[in-house]
Amino acid sequence: MPKKGIQLPTKSIESIKNYLTIHHITHDELAHQLKVTPKTINNWLSGRTTIEFKKLDEIVKLLGIGLEELFDGEIPQEYIFHQETAHVAWWLYKTGLANLFHKAYRKVAELFMKRVSFVLLPKKGFFQVFEHDIKEG
Repeated sequence: MPKKGIQLPTKSIESIKNYLTIHHITHDELAHQLKVTPKTINNWLSGRTTIEFKKLDEIVKLLGIGLEELFDGEIPQEYIFHQETAHVAWWLYKTGLANLFHKAYRKVAELFMKRVSFVLLPKKGFFQVFEHDIKEG
């Protein structure tokens, strides 16, 4: 399963802390705006826990800090992967393909429940269906 968050580097933590200090924003106020507990903010800013990508996006927007500035010019690969995945998921939803994939997934799940297995035929490029009895293997 893909990572849902990232460990903030020390420089990023210091940037956020400095911004909060300069703009007189407390951890409690930031926590309220992000809909998390103050303890969560403390854990993120002490490096004890990872921060979810969604919350990192919210912090960047809320504080007006650029990602490149926050990560000292090198945005982590896992964050980039998360963003690209989110864009693809949105595109699938927007084009209606997500619904089509969901229907196909449900059909495959239904077939498996009826003891159907699939064998890929690489030369033909499609799946061929074979029914079998679980008892026979």
